[in-house]
Amino acid sequence: MADVPKWVAGYIGIPFKTGGTTREGCDCVGLVRMVWRERFGRDLPDYDGAHWSAEIEASSLREAAERYSRLFRRIEAGEERLGDGILIRMRGHPLHLAMVVTPGWMLHVETETDSCLTEYRTSAWRNRLLGFYRFD
Repeated sequence: MADVPKWVAGYIGIPFKTGGTTREGCDCVGLVRMVWRERFGRDLPDYDGAHWSAEIEASSLREAAERYSRLFRRIEAGEERLGDGILIRMRGHPLHLAMVVTPGWMLHVETETDSCLTEYRTSAWRNRLLGFYRFD
C-alpha cells in the first residue's frame, strides 16, 4: 500500500451505522464527510437522500446517489487523487461512496463491514466503479 497517508490508519475499524457520521458509527457518506471535515478542514455538502435498508426501493437510492454526485466534478479514471470520491454500484445500483486515499486504494465502510482500506482496481471492485468525483 505505497503512498497511503499514515493518518488513514485512524479511520480503520469504525463500525458501520446507517446514517451515522461519527467514529462511534458511520455509513459510507458519513465516513467520507468525516474525513473531509477532520483532515481537509472542509465540510462536504449534506447528503439528504435515502439510506440503504432492505425495505427501501433501489430507485430511491439511485436517485439520491445521482443527485448527490452532481454536487461534485467528475474526474476521469486515472486522474483520481487523495480525497476524491468514488461512486460504486452495489446490488446493481449506484449506492456506495468511498474515498481515494492514494490511486488504487480506497477507504470505505459498508453494511456488516467496519471501515477499511481496499484496493479498488481488483476484479471484485473494478467493474463496479461508476466514477470518480472531486469537491473543489
